[in-house]
Amino acid sequence: MQVAIKSHGVEISDRARSMVERKFRFALTRFSPQLRRVAVKLTDANRPCGGNDKVCSVTLKFKDGRDARAVARADRFATAAAAVAERAARVASRMIERDRTARHRSRSAP
Repeated sequence: MQVAIKSHGVEISDRARSMVERKFRFALTRFSPQLRRVAVKLTDANRPCGGNDKVCSVTLKFKDGRDARAVARADRFATAAAAVAERAARVASRMIERDRTARHRSRSAP
């Protein structure tokens, strides 16, 4: 599973980038056989006018071609990243479970 982290309009330190990557790897490691890529984007929603609105969004790219997205806002990137990593894990779990259920139904259908 490849984890790519990009920032748009803000400078992110190497330490912060490493922390965000660890959060996503920890949350999504159990889904790594099904995930091809995890693309994380960090932005400051109030960049031009100041404010404390940090946004972390993630796109999960599955090996079967499906995509899923999750977004979180917080006053700090670490908080937003932790929240969206949890959401991404729930989304991945639901998608994989739906796939398993659909395969099970198709096998047991007459």
